[in-house]
Amino acid sequence: MTKLKYLLITFIIVPLAFGHGGIDHSKESKIVEKKEIRKSVLLEINSEYLSTVKSIFKKSCFDCHSAQVNYPWYYELPVVKKIINSDIIEAKKHLDFTQDFPFLSHESPINDLKSIKNSVISGGMPPLRYRIMHIGKKLKSSEVDSIIRWVDSSMRKLENESK
Repeated sequence: MTKLKYLLITFIIVPLAFGHGGIDHSKESKIVEKKEIRKSVLLEINSEYLSTVKSIFKKSCFDCHSAQVNYPWYYELPVVKKIINSDIIEAKKHLDFTQDFPFLSHESPINDLKSIKNSVISGGMPPLRYRIMHIGKKLKSSEVDSIIRWVDSSMRKLENESK
């Protein structure tokens, strides 16, 4: 199969089914009222994020979920460029890692953490079509474990805040 056919299938056919890792984003998420969280708790969670999982997110998530995008060589193909730009806009609507924790999103920090955990456990992120074209971006089991440990620890801290 030629590279062009492969690209067309990957970026036009596959996106219809797996564009966001099989996660249904068609329903608008309700805006969650954000409770006051002590700044010290957020700083502690962010410090752990920076030291344990940010490098993982940078490798596998930042191309769609941050302002730090490394565009692939085929980005300049007109149809591909439009799809990639659309995916990035959509991804950042849901979760944007640009400013570290707490992330920019339409949810509360605890719901962001739950979504991250569900996405990495299910294998929905990064999406299949992204992994196909970006070898080495798939999360390794040790990386998934690190993310889950950080999420669980962070969720406990946030849950203790609401008591």
